[in-house]
Amino acid sequence: MKNISVIFILLGLLSCGREAENLKLKSNLYDPGINRGITANFDFEEIFRAGTILAIPNEDELNGVSFEAPKSWDKYFVEMKNDRGNPFFSKLPKVSFKPNTSNFEKRKIITRVILLAGEIRDDLYLQLSKLEKDISLLKLEISEKVSPYLEKYICYEPKRQGRRKLYNCLSNGSKSRVPEKCSDIDSYTFTDFTPEQNQQKEEDYIKCEEIEAPFDIKMQELIDMKTKLEGDRRFAKSMVTDMLIDIQKQNNITYLFTSIGSEDKGTANQSLLKLTDDKSSIENLELNISFGKGNEVYSSELGTIEINKFQILQTPSVLDFTIKTNDHCFSFETSGTLTKYGLRFIGDLIVKDIDCTHQIRKGVVKLELNEKSI
Repeated sequence: MKNISVIFILLGLLSCGREAENLKLKSNLYDPGINRGITANFDFEEIFRAGTILAIPNEDELNGVSFEAPKSWDKYFVEMKNDRGNPFFSKLPKVSFKPNTSNFEKRKIITRVILLAGEIRDDLYLQLSKLEKDISLLKLEISEKVSPYLEKYICYEPKRQGRRKLYNCLSNGSKSRVPEKCSDIDSYTFTDFTPEQNQQKEEDYIKCEEIEAPFDIKMQELIDMKTKLEGDRRFAKSMVTDMLIDIQKQNNITYLFTSIGSEDKGTANQSLLKLTDDKSSIENLELNISFGKGNEVYSSELGTIEINKFQILQTPSVLDFTIKTNDHCFSFETSGTLTKYGLRFIGDLIVKDIDCTHQIRKGVVKLELNEKSI
């Protein structure tokens, strides 16, 4: 479940010829008030931060399907209900349905869960972004306060013995030859220090620790908050992934597709978008996706992604492309939006037969890129 980021967009869903008014989802992902124009000077990271590729079950695919919210959800729902100031409290949907629940009602529940998960993840993304900036600023402040002490105790290399590097200190636990925190001062034993210098080192270590201690408390508070928000964000994703995986097991239809982005730390072959210098065309669109049978890398450069339309400097910005697998044809029809969440290509996923002629079901797609730091 780690490999996708479930953050969703405007969905207009029609069901069995009836206009399903309560299935039209509105999300804060597309807010004209926060959009900015994309210009040639705009720069973004080539690696996608995250990707969401998801098909919505058709009503007739939900015959006999049921879903019961996992026990692992309980603590998050309790927290949400107890925190009545939580903006998502009033939106908490019914998340379970029985085999004899109407298919229309099942589909409505599924889409409401998708919407709530997307809103929660977006809200937490902004909170985490601010928190990471606060952590970086605090690290900088700590460094400025303690660096005069750290800089006095850098190991150096007075001479070589053949190919061996001989340093003037022995380290007890620290992997760095340059102190990164006050405890590193204490961990170093300098082989060429006089008793007076060792005494001064001990005094500097104590002073450094006294300065660092209050910052460490504040840093731990920020790290604990970050850990909690990351856990909440993973839960929001699991609301969708748990539900769709359960449905997939019952009707043997794949709805949840996995795309690898930079949020999926430690994974190789992350998805990317590389443009020409003038941003007029795509050099390579590469997506690491699982369409239900294991991840594969699809690439416009290699011809496994067909670019149908691309324009990023005009309004509207468009990225439309097609991927063919052994049993389906997937059409992606997206528009580019530059918001406080970064650059997003959001739109429709259309699942077709192998000949790309007959639509089987529709879904949503969203590909996210970080704005490059100046």
